[in-house]
Amino acid sequence: MKRSGNTYFVMRHGEASNNLTETNSTVLGAAEREHHVTEHGKEFVKERLKGLSKESFDMVLVSPFTRAQ
Repeated sequence: MKRSGNTYFVMRHGEASNNLTETNSTVLGAAEREHHVTEHGKEFVKERLKGLSKESFDMVLVSPFTRAQ
């Protein structure tokens, strides 16, 4: 019997500036918009994306926080 199903991939944002200062950022607003992904975080995400380059996605869900954009 052939089974069909869904495959899910979950990825957290790369290192953000609030991670370095151990600041919680849980409410959308002006203060949250100051917490951007660091250069180290961007490189980390780029490396992880290489493993997903052959995948096909029907849908991508993204957090509204600046650091996840």
